[in-house]
Amino acid sequence: MAATAAALLALTLTGCSGDDGAEQARPDGPPGPRIEHALSYLPADSRAVVFTDRAAVADRLDLGDIETGASEADTTRWADAFWAEGYRLAVGVRSTAMRQAAFSELDVEWEALGGPDGGGIGLSARDAHIWRMSEDLDLDAVADDLEDAGLKRSGPDERPVFEPDFGAVDDQNTYGGRYPMELGHLTLVPDEHLILIGLEADAVLDVIDGKADSLASAGTFDELLAHTEPAGLEYALFGVAGPCTRAGRVPEGRSAGLFLRSDQPARTLRLFESAESAQADASQLEEELSGHPVTIGVEDAAVHVDVPFADRITATKSYLGAGGPTACPR
Repeated sequence: MAATAAALLALTLTGCSGDDGAEQARPDGPPGPRIEHALSYLPADSRAVVFTDRAAVADRLDLGDIETGASEADTTRWADAFWAEGYRLAVGVRSTAMRQAAFSELDVEWEALGGPDGGGIGLSARDAHIWRMSEDLDLDAVADDLEDAGLKRSGPDERPVFEPDFGAVDDQNTYGGRYPMELGHLTLVPDEHLILIGLEADAVLDVIDGKADSLASAGTFDELLAHTEPAGLEYALFGVAGPCTRAGRVPEGRSAGLFLRSDQPARTLRLFESAESAQADASQLEEELSGHPVTIGVEDAAVHVDVPFADRITATKSYLGAGGPTACPR
C-alpha cells in the first residue's frame, strides 16, 4: 500500500552512491558491505546500531573531492550540504572548525555506534563509537598533532589514547585552535584505520584482539538485515526493541530498523514473532496510511514500509518518534 512522506516522519540523511563504494575489506577479513565491516567491530552485546556511510553521502552530494585543508568556502559547502541531510551523528563537529587539523570529518569513511538502547534512538556515553578513516590518512601524524595541540597522551605508540586537558583549551573552546573540545577521549588504531571515540573504546579493542565476540558473530540482527540489501546502505538505524504503533510497543514485535540507500525507497522494517502478527500489523498500517504515497509489504514475519528516497528525512523522523503511526511514544 502507499503511505505518506509526511505520515512517516524520519531522522536524517540516506542513500548510497552504489555497491562499489560500499564494498570494503577488513584488513584481516574478507570483503563485504561497509555495514558488515562495522558490525565486525562492534561488541556482541550491542542492542542497537547507528551506521552512516559518510563517504557514500559525500559522493552522492558531489562533495567527495573536498578534503581536510580545503578552502573555507568549500569546507562550508561540504558542512552545510551534509548537515542539511539531518543524519543523527554522535559527534557533530563542524568540519570548518578543523581545517588546520591533521584530520577532520572529511576523512571519515563510515561511522558506527553500538549501544544499550534497544530502540537505537538514544545516544549515550555507553555507546561504542567507531570512525573508520580513509586509508590515505596517516594516523601516526594525527597522533603527533593531537599531542601538539594539547590533549593528554597515554598508551602504547601503536594505539595511543588521548584524553581531555581542560587547562589546554583556549578561549575558542578548542585545542591548539584546531580541535574542538568535544573530541576528547580518542583512541587511535592505525593498523585498522580506526579512531574510537568515547569511554567504550576498550570494548571495541577486545573485539579486535579476539578477546570478545563481535556483533557480526553474535548474529543478533541477521534476520532483520536479511530483509534489506546491506551492500550500498548509506544510513541504518536498528535495534532489538520491537516496533511501535501509536499505542506503544507491539507485544509480539522482535526488532525494528530504518534502512536508507539512494537507489531504493527509504525502508522501515518491523520484525514480529509470527507471520500472523506481521499481517495484522500491515493491515493496521494500511488502514492508517490509506491514501498516502507509502508502500507496505509483508514477507514472512517482517513488515516493510517504504517511502520514496526523496522523503527520507520524513521517514527518519517517524522512526525516531517525532510522529506518525510507526513512532514510539516518549
